[in-house]
Amino acid sequence: MYNATLLFTTRDCQLFKLMRSSSHCLHHLLPPVGSVSYSLRQRGRPYELLEHKYQKTKCSFIVRSIFDYL
Repeated sequence: MYNATLLFTTRDCQLFKLMRSSSHCLHHLLPPVGSVSYSLRQRGRPYELLEHKYQKTKCSFIVRSIFDYL
């Protein structure tokens, strides 16, 4: 018997990993990669985290995946 939550989580992770490739058709939906001009410890996420005003955008696939799978 399959667990639906586990199945969806696994597929979400696989899709996000594929999206990170610059040749993927959904790559343009990812936020820009942040740049730092000073040498500190490595950041957890390479992407700039944008401010979201609405609950719908906070729960979107892209934002959720950046926090969950990186």
